[in-house]
Amino acid sequence: MNPLRFYRLNPLLDDDTIMVDIASHEDYFFTAGCRFEEPVPEPVEFAVDEGLGGTRWPTLLLPQPVFRADFVAELRRLGVANIDDYAARVVRASTAEVRLDYRAVNIVGAIACADLERSTFDRMDTLYQFERLVIDPGRTGGADFFRLAEDPEIIVVAASVAERIDRTAFPDLLLELLE
Repeated sequence: MNPLRFYRLNPLLDDDTIMVDIASHEDYFFTAGCRFEEPVPEPVEFAVDEGLGGTRWPTLLLPQPVFRADFVAELRRLGVANIDDYAARVVRASTAEVRLDYRAVNIVGAIACADLERSTFDRMDTLYQFERLVIDPGRTGGADFFRLAEDPEIIVVAASVAERIDRTAFPDLLLELLE
């Protein structure tokens, strides 16, 4: 494992992947990278986006921060300690199916570590949309799992975690190697 390597975590999507929308807690910002000051009422409710179709339940329901509970446990087993997670209730209205095996996830920590001179991006005010993302390892502070402050929807995973994730248990994860 190269401690200076980082990966971007995403779900492997196809036309059959279920997508969700938040149905409660709209005033909570799960992608801000900050710990919530007040207790979060549980469960956090999500609704399957019926307009997109899909039958395959993925490990990650992004961009909403919803992870399967066993993946949260896997991250903790690998030493990730900066996740606050909450009971989630995911509902598919058309079939009345309710899933309780997911967790609403708040990754505590947003780190500004993009090497903007070597990355390629479009800038929108204070946020960036990266075509090519290069991480400056000297600015990560040794963090192994965090949100990128320049684009908080990006989840960055250090090689020390990414390369030990059980890919047989989570085959639908996309770990994109960053420069």
